[in-house]
Amino acid sequence: MILPNVSATLLAIAEAGAPNLGVTLDFGHVLEADTSPAMAAALVGRRSRLLGLHMNDGYGHRDDGLMVGAVHTVQTIELLRQLRRDGFAGAIYFDTFPDVAALDPVAECAANITTIEAMFDVIDRLPEAELEAALQRQDAVAAHRIVQAAIFGRDA
Repeated sequence: MILPNVSATLLAIAEAGAPNLGVTLDFGHVLEADTSPAMAAALVGRRSRLLGLHMNDGYGHRDDGLMVGAVHTVQTIELLRQLRRDGFAGAIYFDTFPDVAALDPVAECAANITTIEAMFDVIDRLPEAELEAALQRQDAVAAHRIVQAAIFGRDA
């Protein structure tokens, strides 16, 4: 939260010149910065290294700390797909607030894990060549249909 966005963070890392620096992305903070989480991850993958991923969700105006996928399901899948493409194998941990809503924190964590696993299953179902071709053509309708079919199990 000290630096306002991923671009400023990457610039600070470059100027520091220290090889041990990297980025931890917080999904809620990226939304607060009005940035696409997948784009932020792609930039980090090109210019630095991703050390960890704080997963949560929110409406984007503050750090709501909602459970993973509660609001931005497609954007979360897009982020996880980007991380997989970049070979990220680091820690994914949750930055959610079960205590605010009197949720059972163990049950909430289990729900977050199940959601992440289900999202990786969606990514596994994506026909990558077909999706990449649609993205290269900038065919948003085709890309949308491909993603929706992977999520819902049928053409949208």
